[in-house]
Amino acid sequence: MKTYRDFEWKAAHVNAAPTNPNIYCGVDTHADTHHAAIGTEHGVFIEERQFSTTRTGYDEFAEWMNNVGHVIAVGIEGIGSYGAGLTRHLRNIDTAVVEVPRPNRRLRRDHGKSDPIDAEAAARTVLARHQVFEPKYCTGLIESIRALRIARNSAVKAATAVINALRSMIVTAPEQLRTQLLGHSQGQLLDACAALTRSLGDLADPSEATMGALRSLARRVGELRKEARDLKKDTDTTDQRFRTTHSRALRARTGHRGCPVDHCGRQSGATPK
Repeated sequence: MKTYRDFEWKAAHVNAAPTNPNIYCGVDTHADTHHAAIGTEHGVFIEERQFSTTRTGYDEFAEWMNNVGHVIAVGIEGIGSYGAGLTRHLRNIDTAVVEVPRPNRRLRRDHGKSDPIDAEAAARTVLARHQVFEPKYCTGLIESIRALRIARNSAVKAATAVINALRSMIVTAPEQLRTQLLGHSQGQLLDACAALTRSLGDLADPSEATMGALRSLARRVGELRKEARDLKKDTDTTDQRFRTTHSRALRARTGHRGCPVDHCGRQSGATPK
């Protein structure tokens, strides 16, 4: 499978036949559509086209490129976001992919901002090999860990937002209820609010409505924290699996069985000076 590091740029220029020109492609990515432009190794742009961000669109994009010429490399903007799906698809069909930065501001001032212009700029960046990077393919255990961490961080932030809303509501709560809840630690406050009861038929009373709202918020915090704990366990398990797998692979490649130097730069067992 081709990667950016293994790709032989010079050999690709020499070996392609004139009837099948070497081409470079740049892609400007968006949520629903991608815009692509194709140029030759001499900087002459041949075609530009728009594709949908679906499996069918990716297949059409690959077929279009291969019909135009011999694909040297594809430069994609936003590989870690909108371009992730296209990057995975191209990698699966053994097409070299590099990540390119977004066009600089001077180019946009001189030529304007449009999808075809951005796609052409991406292709020129690949051809010039200027500021191109090996992409993150968003696959394997790393992608699993990233997804779990995003979900956990979202649950933690949501719990914090709910706690802030609960505290703000207590500040403006009716006097008797506010006095009842003052002076508690966060854990005690959440337990007290979760245990509040109200009359189901008396929501017109601000005290009853506030008690119902506080109970709802406190219980929501508990659910979000439980969700965050569960996701933390899943993340730790996946992270440990990743470390074990890659440490075995490293030992298999290098024959290395352990590091004789600790984190302070001293040999193990050595007496610090």
